[in-house]
Amino acid sequence: MVDQNLTHIWKLLLHEIAVGALNAHSEELNYYAHVTQHDYKFVLGRFSQLDHVHKSILLEHPFSGTNEDQHHYSLSYDTLIFAIGSTSNDFNTEGVGEHCHFLDSRVQAEQLQQLMEFEKDHLNRLKVYATLQTKTDPNIFAFGDCAHCQPIVDEPVLGPRAQVASQQAHFLVSAMSPRIKNKAQPMFKFADKGSLVLLSHHKAVRELLGQMNVQAWVAKSLFISYASSKLTWIDSHRLFYGKRCNEQKTGT
Repeated sequence: MVDQNLTHIWKLLLHEIAVGALNAHSEELNYYAHVTQHDYKFVLGRFSQLDHVHKSILLEHPFSGTNEDQHHYSLSYDTLIFAIGSTSNDFNTEGVGEHCHFLDSRVQAEQLQQLMEFEKDHLNRLKVYATLQTKTDPNIFAFGDCAHCQPIVDEPVLGPRAQVASQQAHFLVSAMSPRIKNKAQPMFKFADKGSLVLLSHHKAVRELLGQMNVQAWVAKSLFISYASSKLTWIDSHRLFYGKRCNEQKTGT
């Protein structure tokens, strides 16, 4: 197997690394350590060119400090399988390539984290006003899991929840219009759509939706629907690393 990196990390975790919520070292898979437990060979290199006539590929050493004589080297093959993956598509949208930070690799995620020299909370979230402008620089906005947002002073800080991020995303779309027109920025208001809580088994399940409580089998059915979708993500994470480690069971 050939890879330009010494380690691999699941791409869906890169956003957590970027905001400082995840330690990459605890999640990465080291190839050299992996080969000692499984029957394959690992070659460090960046794919450069294919010579299908002579059945070989030309590789570049990914580290710039390498001796020039060893910077390029070839690797012969009998059968070649490409699993290069993909990068974010900007769909040729004007300005995206120049101004957007992409998260296609661990390096990009760590670079983005280093760029975030802003006022943060204890979870490394960027502190923002109710307008979602960062307190360090009003020309920079943040939303979702990376933002420490407290729209109402006497109420708790909004948690890292999907519905918070979704509502903030929709808010920012509409908030850009007054900004472009140099008008006052609107304030974000969060509308709680409810949360599902499992306290124990059976009837100790309810949905909290504003002032309304839904209990018994109705709430339990709602919880099961939510839990199924959540476990799908967790299982896909386990299955991914299980397959990489050649495990027969991924756990439940």
